[in-house]
Amino acid sequence: MCFTRGGIDLHFFGVESFEPENSLGSVILLVPDTGLLFDEFAAGLRAAYGKLPIS
Repeated sequence: MCFTRGGIDLHFFGVESFEPENSLGSVILLVPDTGLLFDEFAAGLRAAYGKLPIS
């Protein structure tokens, strides 16, 4: 999955042999308004799926 927002490209991919319990990874995205970002993502998910998936 890939998406672009505000000049930043984020790319996510799966690795078949990846074992989360034996791995460490993290990412930090700093945004000025997390509520606004959530609302925009939620609106996009509702538009695509008719609801906000929670799991």
